[in-house]
Amino acid sequence: MSDNHGSTVESKPLRVLHVLEATLGGTLRYMENIAEATEGLGLISGFAYGTARADSRLKPFLECISSRGWSSYPVDMARQVQPLHDLKACFRLRQVIAHFTPDIIHCHSSKAGALGRVAVFLKRDRPARVYSPHAVAAPLGSIYLKIEKLLSKSTDRFVAVSDSERREIISFSLARESSVSVVYPSVDSGYFQPMSRDVARRTLDLGSTPLVLAIGRLTPQKDPASFLRIIKSVYDQQPDVRAIWVGSGEGEREFHDQVRAANMEHVVRLVPWQHDVRTYIAAADVFLSTSRFESFGYVTAEALAMTRPVVASDVTGTLDIMSDRFTEWLYPQSRVDLAADLVLRLLRDPLASVAIGNLGRREVERRFSTERMRDSLIGAYHSALGRPYVELNPQIVAA
Repeated sequence: MSDNHGSTVESKPLRVLHVLEATLGGTLRYMENIAEATEGLGLISGFAYGTARADSRLKPFLECISSRGWSSYPVDMARQVQPLHDLKACFRLRQVIAHFTPDIIHCHSSKAGALGRVAVFLKRDRPARVYSPHAVAAPLGSIYLKIEKLLSKSTDRFVAVSDSERREIISFSLARESSVSVVYPSVDSGYFQPMSRDVARRTLDLGSTPLVLAIGRLTPQKDPASFLRIIKSVYDQQPDVRAIWVGSGEGEREFHDQVRAANMEHVVRLVPWQHDVRTYIAAADVFLSTSRFESFGYVTAEALAMTRPVVASDVTGTLDIMSDRFTEWLYPQSRVDLAADLVLRLLRDPLASVAIGNLGRREVERRFSTERMRDSLIGAYHSALGRPYVELNPQIVAA
């Protein structure tokens, strides 16, 4: 393979090795999307994955990709910076790369992004290096930005999962505009079909009072503290409102403490993580997202696909979904008072809520299809290899 990765025979199947440390949440969902989008394209795919941070979806995902012919390689990767542990993980990745011999190594999120790119750094016939940050780690501190900038020099192609993440990558001077592709995830609108609110509430043994829903891990990124402040403000103005947060995580005990401190036990309920959240979405009157940042707000798109109106923080990865006519329902992250006002407007105007929800489903179906993801992903890979690429379906990409 030449330095520009362009000397392979076009008819030879493209070999792509994905590397992911955090096999949970949105990053694992994106891998599920990739597996579906690339099915039947003739790629030879591999998956090097961490197990320290995994959720219940990892095992069925591994079974699924195995049935599709993927090779899988467990790698002991840790989220924290641990020099000796990271060195061992890097050595293991070099073994995986030598065994799989990829044309492209596609690294997902910051830790796998660092380990994967370092692992191929000194290889003579190295694969093209593709990196998807899934939310750039630079805002966490200057050291993270320095690491990202250093590693950006060893990256052939950045793949952002939203236009706002692409702008963020460029704004941090990690890449030129021409070196960043956008590959939006897909949302299965067939799976996330509209369901009856009343039937969902009977199924969950919920009453008929107004219900606000949030879904996500209980971590600082999802900002459950702001969720509680918003619900408290809504409750002060509409005492019959109730709220549910579906999710688990490191902040679970703190969440319970904050609910008790606010005397909101009769208003706010925490439901452990659910593999299937559709019934909860269907039961809600308003979906509320309080994230501090996202790469792509899956649950926001899924709520819209199920025709539920959304109020969301105006952050990277969410604002792409809540564009055009939905921007009215975005609020600056610090403005919990405005968020409460938006929630109340939707609760008090059912006709507007229904109209927004119906529009949301049409937009999700149009913008986040598997076909569109397939075209943009393969286009990004060809760009990383320095090859020309003809879109599989130009009308989809241009839509």
